[in-house]
Amino acid sequence: MFLNTLFINKKIIMPSFKNKTPPDDLMPDIRTLLILNDPGTEENKAFATKIMAACQLRPEQYKMAAPGMNFRNAKQIREIILFGVSEKELGLNVRFPKNKAITFQYKIWIKTDELKAIMNNQSLKNEFWKNALKPCFGL
Repeated sequence: MFLNTLFINKKIIMPSFKNKTPPDDLMPDIRTLLILNDPGTEENKAFATKIMAACQLRPEQYKMAAPGMNFRNAKQIREIILFGVSEKELGLNVRFPKNKAITFQYKIWIKTDELKAIMNNQSLKNEFWKNALKPCFGL
């Protein structure tokens, strides 16, 4: 902790990556975080919307983000879904099994394939739905 802290004029300055955490009051309804390498494409947004609707979540209850977002202190987030993103990219020293809901750091984590791969492959889609989403969201 001290290695990442600077002191300027007797004030503690935290590193810039720590300041990327969105305050809970700016995202009060977000309960599920979808992390993918390219969250901004219309194709990804449309497919993610379909997936989350099938999980009975409204658009204000989930957020798509790139791996660089620091979300660990956002207390209201319950589920984190990694679409083609490795744990190492998030600075996690763990390995999650694919398409399984795992509790880690008081959140449910699901690691799966990239959205585009799931979109174009029915067996990947079925495996993701049956083994991860249905048990996680109680469907």
